[in-house]
Amino acid sequence: MLFFLSAFLMLSSAIAGVEESCCFCVADSTDSSTVAECQRWMKDTSKAQNCTKKEIFSDHSTVAFEDGLSCRKVTAYGANHGLSYFYTTVFTFARKAARKLDPVEIHYDGSTCLVFNNVEIVQRESEKLSKEFPQINFELTGNQNEGVVRYFRILGIGTKPKESSQMASKMTVHAQGGTIETIFGDCSKPKGQCGYAPQDYGATNDSNTKFCTKDNEVVSQKCCKQEKGTWGKWGVPGMECDA
Repeated sequence: MLFFLSAFLMLSSAIAGVEESCCFCVADSTDSSTVAECQRWMKDTSKAQNCTKKEIFSDHSTVAFEDGLSCRKVTAYGANHGLSYFYTTVFTFARKAARKLDPVEIHYDGSTCLVFNNVEIVQRESEKLSKEFPQINFELTGNQNEGVVRYFRILGIGTKPKESSQMASKMTVHAQGGTIETIFGDCSKPKGQCGYAPQDYGATNDSNTKFCTKDNEVVSQKCCKQEKGTWGKWGVPGMECDA
């Protein structure tokens, strides 16, 4: 009788740890505003994704999933700062989730600057990741250039940070079983504001040029430096800045 009771309690504990959908956000311990960005993202996302498990990590070094937790679908967002060589944080997170949570799919996005600037490296790492975990469908998205977060006032009471989509430079890799598909976001409107990156350690591509889709074709679009100020302006897709 004692054996069956113990087995039942163990089974009940295991079942309790299984979640259909989990949401995670990774902030940056050096910038408290990223916690507020995570809180806004969590509020906007968790209901739509029906997330019953929600957690915000202070930075990538603190990402650790509780024992016994299992999530069929993992949805994650990186609100942390970064440079081109920070692409490793995305794949480290994905591997941790794949090993610990037994998921069927992992989705990752974020406002992190330049995290997907090294396009070929990201593609190669995505292929490697999907071969390592062929049973998982990965959808990984990141900025090729600077991700810009704006503060939108809510009813005059306070501000909630949110990434500006027009200033973003999104690249998404779908990967499963060693097969990858790369999708680039739509090109921005010319002369629209963008975040100009004066330097980017570890970059293999121009940190102020993104790949984007215009008329169903992938072209490059430059963030052109202005004479005054720190912001740039998007150039005409497929053209140089002085065109």
